[in-house]
Order: sequence, then structure tokens, then C-alpha cells
Amino acid sequence: MNNDEFLQLLKKAHSKKSGTYRNIRLPTGKHFSISGDRSCASLRLSAPAVVANMQRDEAAFEGWVMVLKTWCGVERFTIDWDQPDDLHRADGGRHYQRFLYRLRHFRALMGPDVIEVKQPERLEQLRVRDGSNAMLNIATSAAAEDGECRTSTSEAALEIQLTKAGPARNRIGAALELVELDRQFPVGVFEGKPSKATYIFPGGKCAIDLLGLGRDGRLWLLELKTKRNIKVGSLSELFFYSMVLNDARQGLIAFDGKGPGSRTKIRPADVRKALHISARLLAPDFHPLLSAEIFAAMTDRAAQLGWALDYGRLDLKEFLDPNSTPTDRRSAPMPSHIS
Repeated sequence: MNNDEFLQLLKKAHSKKSGTYRNIRLPTGKHFSISGDRSCASLRLSAPAVVANMQRDEAAFEGWVMVLKTWCGVERFTIDWDQPDDLHRADGGRHYQRFLYRLRHFRALMGPDVIEVKQPERLEQLRVRDGSNAMLNIATSAAAEDGECRTSTSEAALEIQLTKAGPARNRIGAALELVELDRQFPVGVFEGKPSKATYIFPGGKCAIDLLGLGRDGRLWLLELKTKRNIKVGSLSELFFYSMVLNDARQGLIAFDGKGPGSRTKIRPADVRKALHISARLLAPDFHPLLSAEIFAAMTDRAAQLGWALDYGRLDLKEFLDPNSTPTDRRSAPMPSHIS
């Protein structure tokens, strides 16, 4: 089977399970090629794909693996890629480092029974590993507001609406039992003290849209999306942030030693003391292929490993519409053996 044949299989499976027809697409074969069958699909990414924004279709291998596994019943995957030629350039090297980080952690989550990495020795190039000097930056000033909110429905405007005192903040706080809710929590990863010269991953200003601290000691990682920005790659982005936050929680990635600014509501100590991370896509609508079953499958794999992580979706409309009644969206109680 090739890309087109896998696409037809996916369309048929989606139509049968959902009872609806949607204009579903797979990335093109130029940068994202699939071969094999349901027992084992081989996925190959081009060099431009591995250094692309992880939300782009051709780069979002985590999302497409979960889609094909959940909707089409593909049992195993082999992942291969063309290594970029410009690894010594800052941008190429940083994007490639992020790709290696994502792949290493995704293989760990799904297990060798599901993910085989071709030429796995290439993962040894990853600079964020046990015993490394990886470090997160810390917010020292307020997240920008003026100029960000071009429209009332922009992601920045929605972040502000959800975090400032008011009905929306009250509703999301009550539903998730939050004691704090912060926006633009920095997760830029550096080698040693953060500076322009020490970026490991691209985007020194990289940040989690919303980060909540629950009364039960869990962190709520909320990746906010508008109707115009719903892609399979949003799952890849959510997974990446959950891994960085979990590595910081476990001390595998350190925090910069300087003190956080006064605007910071959730601080490094809160992350390190957190008992669990609940990662959620927060949107008014979701890509038709990002079903609840996909998030449940990721949560099940994390539980099998004893990881203090779970994944899911949250309907943004419940918190913005005054006529809706938000439900308690907490997951099952945290396992007592997880710390």
C-alpha cells in the first residue's frame, strides 16, 4: 500500500465509524511517504519534514501514527527519515534536535511493539538526555497583551479571557478545580543558562498556552486552538509540551536559577512538586480524525508505563458560553503508586 491507498482506507474507516463524510487528507508522498499494510506500516519523512514546524501535516508523525493506529487498526510502524544537511546551522540543528526529542519520547510512550526506529543510533545525537545540562527559561515579565489581540477570537485574546478575573475564568477554574491558571508558561529549552547562543530547540519564546494548578496537585497543560487552527499536528504539539513539562517535573530538565517575575502564577517549584500532568487540547471544535479514542489510547500507554500523564480534549465553548453548564472534566483519580 502507498499514501493514496492508506488514505482510501482511512476515509472508509472514518465514514464507517462516524457515519459522516469528511474531506480527509494525508500528507503528500514527497515529504511523508507510507508503505506496507495494516500489520506494519513504514513511514518515511523527508529532510524538510523533520525540520518543519511540528504542526505541519508532513511533520506531525505522532498525530498520523495515532490516527492510522486508531482508525485503521495499523499494528506496528517503522519510522525512517532523511537527515538534514544543514545540522550545523542554528535553525536546522535546533529543529532537528526537537524532532529527535519527539521521536525518542514517542517511541518510549508507544513501546517497541508499536514503534521501530530505523537506524536508531541517530537518536544518540539528541542533546537533551539523562545527565545533560538542559534548562528551561523562566518568565520574568508579563505576557504581552497589547498588539496580540487583533480580534476577540484570536488565541491570545482567548487566553486573556480565560485567565483574567471574570465568568470564563470562574467556569474553567470550577470545572478543573484550579487554584491557579497561568498563560504563556515558557518551555524554551537551552543548554545551560538560557541565552541566544544556547538554544537547543527552536523558539526561545516557546510557551504553553495555559497551565493550571489543581487542588489535587496536578498540572493542567492546555493547548488552545481556534476553529481556524485545527490540525492533526496539534496532537504532536500537545505531546511535545507534555514531555518537556514532565521532564522538568522529574528534574531531567532543570529551570534557570533566576527568580521568576511577579506576574508568574505557577512557578518552577509548583512544576517539580506536581503529582500528575493532564494534557488537553482546548478548542471549540476538533479535527475529525482526532477522536477521543486517540487520547484514551495515549493515556492507556502512559498508565502501562507508570507515567503520571493523561491526555484528552476540552470543549472551549463550555467555558465561554454563559448558557452552557461545564462538566467536571477531571480524569479518574491519580493512581496512588505514581509520584
